[in-house]
Amino acid sequence: IGLVSQSDATLADIDLQMLDVAVASWLSYVPRSILDPDYLEWAEDAYTSGQIESGNFTLKGNLAEFPFTADDSANVFEFTLNVVDVGLDYGEGWPALESIAGQVVSSANKLDILPKSGRIAGFDFVDVSAVINNIYAGKPVLDLTGLLSGTTQNALNFLQNSPLSPRYGDITDWVSAQGNSNIVLNLKIPLLEPNATDVNGHLSFESSQLSLAAMPEMPIKDIKGRLFFNNDGVNAEAINANIFTKPTLIDVTPQAESTLVTAKGEVDSQQLEGLWQKNMPEFVRGTTRYQADIEIREKSMGDFETDIRVTSDLAGITIDAPEPIGKKAADSRLISVELMEDTQQRPLFHLNYDDVVKAVWQTGDATRAEITIGLPEPELPATGIRFKARLNDLSISDWTQWQQKWLKDLPETNNDNWPAVEIELAVDNLQFNQWVLNDVQSKAFQRNQIWQLEIQSRQMRGNIRWPMDSALLPTLHFDFVDLQLPAASNETSDRKKFSSDLWPSFQLNIDNLTVDGMQLGRVQARAIQQGQRWVLESASLQSAVLQANLDGVWQKNELADNSQLNLQLTSNDLAGLFLDLGYQPAIEANQVEVKGQF
Repeated sequence: IGLVSQSDATLADIDLQMLDVAVASWLSYVPRSILDPDYLEWAEDAYTSGQIESGNFTLKGNLAEFPFTADDSANVFEFTLNVVDVGLDYGEGWPALESIAGQVVSSANKLDILPKSGRIAGFDFVDVSAVINNIYAGKPVLDLTGLLSGTTQNALNFLQNSPLSPRYGDITDWVSAQGNSNIVLNLKIPLLEPNATDVNGHLSFESSQLSLAAMPEMPIKDIKGRLFFNNDGVNAEAINANIFTKPTLIDVTPQAESTLVTAKGEVDSQQLEGLWQKNMPEFVRGTTRYQADIEIREKSMGDFETDIRVTSDLAGITIDAPEPIGKKAADSRLISVELMEDTQQRPLFHLNYDDVVKAVWQTGDATRAEITIGLPEPELPATGIRFKARLNDLSISDWTQWQQKWLKDLPETNNDNWPAVEIELAVDNLQFNQWVLNDVQSKAFQRNQIWQLEIQSRQMRGNIRWPMDSALLPTLHFDFVDLQLPAASNETSDRKKFSSDLWPSFQLNIDNLTVDGMQLGRVQARAIQQGQRWVLESASLQSAVLQANLDGVWQKNELADNSQLNLQLTSNDLAGLFLDLGYQPAIEANQVEVKGQF
């Protein structure tokens, strides 16, 4: 070892053979005066562990000219070190290089790390090299390139445990991973300005699995493919995976101000059971193809906005329901479901089913929604839930039978927690069994646990109040009712006894009842359901020429139902009664009384 001071220079002639030297003490063997102060500050704590098992160190030449250049034959600085268990903390916040075993070679103003093994962020080195240019003078830059092997969860953890955390760190809160992945990584880190790091590479999935915290029942399994990344974002094409146990292709496409993730696959109704909390409607069945588009925008550093849109033509799906909802498996009907956030970051759902049924739904502190059928785009009401429909034809009978077949076993809901509900319905022809109402305009709303219905058509006008508490009596009031009785059936023989559900309790008032053109007058009735009996406490029909009273009982039995009615009818103008009933006044009488029991 030799240092010779001359008047204008200090000449070095140093040759060292190293054996079992702590890596952290390497600065003890180099004159600190020749090192750049910024580099020296970084190097003091950069090497956190490791041993130099053996090595050669040579420094010859004029130290005033250090760092030497590669083509300077008069001055030489080089070393080759065989190291084990080296730890390198190269940049604040970045995961350290750990457990490096291999060679560290330096010459001129460059340091090469040639590891046989090592780790970073839980990934094992497979074929990795690192070089630090301008290491002794200038702006040192670490270039790390190579292949790393680890788990997919390691990749997520890397996002959280690096300077990328402000942008991507929250991803581990809503995504967990299983399986293995490889990373081809190119990392360029200015050691004195690590925030200016440039990164690119790709992540290779090997039968990995991702699970979303929001939908643990829908894991993305058997992921295979490459996800490319750089400072600007990520992209991928034709990643293979299984969603709903069906093969799925996933593309990741960077756009001008967002990243679009597209998944195309198949789903069948049984596999959706988990998303419906095991209550998937049985009237929906079959298998269909779908496309899910997830658009991710970064509003500010680490603040992401995500829009999700799922579309399908529903080909292969049967919806066993009346029009306009029902469809056969061979039919195609486009459905689109979108999930986004409003300006106050509250979830907002949009639904469009074949441009017939549309909905917008907002959840949060107070649910707001509007559902429309046969109308333009829905709009969120100020409060509550609103349903609006405009139809040419609607069969109440079909929907009642559908409800009894498919929905009768659904669990009851707690109506106390429901928001205010409004329904507006306009139907050209409303059918119930053989009865038809034309030009129907109706409005229903639920307030204070009472449903209130207003209805107007050619045949009737009135309102109904129906309490949700079964102990309270519903009331029905109509200004007028003008009905056409359905044609009588010719099948009058061999009539069988029947059994059906009892009617509910009610109180009825019709100011003016007309049946088949016959003006019958005012109707009032009161009925109570009592266990297995329906009791008509009183019913009356009054006009200028007719007074009628009726009471009776409908009793349910296991085999058949029995009913008994008592009728009393009086008229003080029989001729006028015949006229009101549409007949010729062939008989005149001032007082007529009829009593009967059925």
